[in-house]
Amino acid sequence: HAPQGKLLLVTPRPGTISPWSSKATDIAHNCGLQQVNRLERGVAYYIEAGTLTNEQWQQVTAELHDRMMETVFFALDDAEQLFAHHQPTPVTSVDLLGQGRQALIDANLRLGLALAEDEIDYLQDAFTKLGRNPNDIELYMFAQANSEHSRHKIFNA
Repeated sequence: HAPQGKLLLVTPRPGTISPWSSKATDIAHNCGLQQVNRLERGVAYYIEAGTLTNEQWQQVTAELHDRMMETVFFALDDAEQLFAHHQPTPVTSVDLLGQGRQALIDANLRLGLALAEDEIDYLQDAFTKLGRNPNDIELYMFAQANSEHSRHKIFNA
């Protein structure tokens, strides 16, 4: 029978390729299915909940997915975004050498890096010694490697 309720389709975030997708696509190609460009998987939830407010739907979706790795679509056609090809965003430089510490503070806020004061100090010192400006990719990588969820700060690694 046809599914009942509101569709919540949990998939990897658009712009990413999950490890499952890479492996499944490789298997398809190894089986001679060269016409397959990409396979991806998701989980379709059909929720019968009566009338919920937008805030309540946000709470439901928050429980069903990891927002760092996944997204929720409300229509199957929306999942086509998973297979769209986008131009990569150009790398941008943060003018630390010209603007000093304030450039890192501004980048921290603009890029959502959540860097601590001592990390900003470290980056300022390191890139000043290198004699060059950091780019956004380097700052993202530094923030990710030193984020609390990686436990590097907790264990003083």
